[in-house]
Amino acid sequence: LTIQQLQPIFSIPALPYIRSITVGDSCCTALALDPICIQDMPLLSTIVIGKNSYNRVKAMLKLQNLPRLESVTFQSGSFHDSTGILLNSVPSLQTLIFGDSTFCGIDASTTELVFSALSQLKTLEFGQNCFSYFSSLTVQSLPSLTSLLIKQGGFSGEKGSCSLSVTSCSML
Repeated sequence: LTIQQLQPIFSIPALPYIRSITVGDSCCTALALDPICIQDMPLLSTIVIGKNSYNRVKAMLKLQNLPRLESVTFQSGSFHDSTGILLNSVPSLQTLIFGDSTFCGIDASTTELVFSALSQLKTLEFGQNCFSYFSSLTVQSLPSLTSLLIKQGGFSGEKGSCSLSVTSCSML
């Protein structure tokens, strides 16, 4: 499934045979206050969100019940205003990359972000100024994690500081 339109597409239906979702640059930029959900796609393995797409979503992104999802990439500026991300039942996830200035939502209900219980996750990357209003990052119980990258300004917190906790990541 490739989305190249400028019109808002905020509800991606559960399509059982889709293996990849690619959203082009500057797509789906209309204001959205409801969560964006990608869920219940048994064959989906890759998601790529282009630069500046979904940049006015002022709600959480939910990735749920995606048993074969291996890779998710958010390019710079995508989901800029989003208040966070929920990963639920994504047991095959191996790569998770957040580009510069992603997930900077200032109305987040929490400023703590936790990545845990993703047993296959190998690569976790955070670009410059992503999650900039979050003040706490916890990475725990990721036994396959071999690469954790946090670029300058990631998790800078409202007051310019962030706490980082990394535990039970034996391959890191």
